[in-house]
Amino acid sequence: YAGYSNLFLLGLGHSKKFSMEIVRQAGAALFQAQKKEKVSKVALQADSIFAGAKPSEVTNAIQAFCEGYLMAGYEYKDLKKVELNSFSAEGITFLGMKSPALVKSAEKAAILAGAVNFARSLGDRPGNILTPTEFSRLIEKMAKERGIKCSILGRKEIEKEKMGLLIGVAQGSIEEPKLIILEHMKGKKADKPIALVGKGLTFDSGGISLKPADRMEEMKYDMMGAATVAGVFQALADLKV
Repeated sequence: YAGYSNLFLLGLGHSKKFSMEIVRQAGAALFQAQKKEKVSKVALQADSIFAGAKPSEVTNAIQAFCEGYLMAGYEYKDLKKVELNSFSAEGITFLGMKSPALVKSAEKAAILAGAVNFARSLGDRPGNILTPTEFSRLIEKMAKERGIKCSILGRKEIEKEKMGLLIGVAQGSIEEPKLIILEHMKGKKADKPIALVGKGLTFDSGGISLKPADRMEEMKYDMMGAATVAGVFQALADLKV
């Protein structure tokens, strides 16, 4: 192929089964191939990839593709040794399509993938590091950077609110319990509030567990409900909803 040193052929399956999820998976597949072959830059023949989309679906297809690509590139590295000559993708360039809508779709995908990956990064921290204090600190930092109101209740406030179940669970840990409240107040005054509740129990208590040991390491993900809510708030703020 003239002018290019490598050629990737990206299969999208049967045209009758074309969907946004197929496109999203294709974006992820492209990143994985790019990483495997250590190709830092890729030029994408976009008018070919998105040929199966209806005119009204093209912007959604671009967004889905970029979401898949960016989420496939996520990796939690904070506690890993720094690899020498580790691969770093410089991204993709779209060929054959030019429009402000394309750029807008890609930017929206970057915001949504960033919010998903923020939630993932919280879940990937081990329980001895992601204590209630550290969990609330990271979410408060995210909120502060975006002007989201963040209130954090400690033990005394939780007891005052008579949240007995939360206090009972927290007795298994020397860590101070926390309850995190985020508020995105960007709607009209007449709008009814929407409440999202996410379970945020961290796996920091230690001691003896009476549960079977099988897959116990996955209990650190008990806080992913709260992490997901935090990711939603990051997306709300970044998208200026």
